[in-house]
Amino acid sequence: MDRESLLFNESYQRTFKRGPKRTTVDNKNRKIFYVFDFLVGFIGIILLFLALIISFKGGWSGSGFHDVSNEAITALFMLAVFAIFTSIIGGFGAYTYWKTLIVTYSILTLMCLAFHVYVISLFSSASSNSQLYMARSWWDKITEDVKKSIQDNNQCCGYLDITDFPVISEVCTVEMIENYAPQFLDKVKDEDIKTPNQVIKHDSYYKVNEIVLKNKEKTDPGNVTTVQNNNAQANAGGNSQTNAGGEDQAKAEAGEDWDADLKKRQDAVSDTAAADAGASGDGGANPPPPPPPPPAGDANNGGAVESQPSLEGVPKGCKKYMAPLVKSKLGTVHMVLIGMALFYVLGSGMGWFYWKTLRGFKEFDEFA
Repeated sequence: MDRESLLFNESYQRTFKRGPKRTTVDNKNRKIFYVFDFLVGFIGIILLFLALIISFKGGWSGSGFHDVSNEAITALFMLAVFAIFTSIIGGFGAYTYWKTLIVTYSILTLMCLAFHVYVISLFSSASSNSQLYMARSWWDKITEDVKKSIQDNNQCCGYLDITDFPVISEVCTVEMIENYAPQFLDKVKDEDIKTPNQVIKHDSYYKVNEIVLKNKEKTDPGNVTTVQNNNAQANAGGNSQTNAGGEDQAKAEAGEDWDADLKKRQDAVSDTAAADAGASGDGGANPPPPPPPPPAGDANNGGAVESQPSLEGVPKGCKKYMAPLVKSKLGTVHMVLIGMALFYVLGSGMGWFYWKTLRGFKEFDEFA
């Protein structure tokens, strides 16, 4: 009889069959908590998508602009994952009435807030110093194709002006670069042409570009010069050097080894210089007099720096387009991030309030 009465006991069935009867007084606060907990997770999802877009697009203001640093992108990824994890902790704590997880959620949201402020500072710095940030990107990160697109679409040339790393495009022509920034002409004009000492003799590339390779006037590192430049040196050195240059040209056309050819040419130049020194009357004991100083205005030879030609009538630098655009775009992201930071504060406060609410009921107070 005792067992039968126990089976039909209402308290027994509620405890061991349907589980403990939950208090319904806290349902309103729990729903509010769920809302703020979801907002924290939603912020994490937005930041994750923002980081992915910037990474795949190569920038936020424009494709390939690289206006957001790698440090800021990494911080966005880490903050997004941390915010989503915090939201999961809070939701599980509210679902199970687990006060420990609710307290943990409140602490984690404050940590998210601190990390979020750091991300805000990165975007604020990139926005307020857009001119400097984009100058570094133009020099080191932005590709040639993106530069051409920027120049043609915005009628500009180079970053600060035409003398600041321009590329050949419809707006920024070869003639303009040759007149105002010739130091960049070889790079943008001959970047796809190999130097002769890097070409295997009589291969398909050499046969197609034979004329270009022979007439290319470009000095490579390590005193490696082209055939035309070395022949010019040989003609200036005298008849013996001229003969050596002619032999070199014939050997080059015959396909002999370029390194041996270069060594003989350099030896011929040295012999000619020694002969000239001996013919001066002192047997070469005394060095020849130093060359006269370069004329004023010859900057390449150490003279006074020649004044830059006027840039009037030349397209302006792309800074006038890029810097304001990046400042505006990143400034908008900066303001949105500031608005998002408010939800961390509300979420943490609601977590603390909901924890206090649960402690007001004996059923959820482990110390009661």
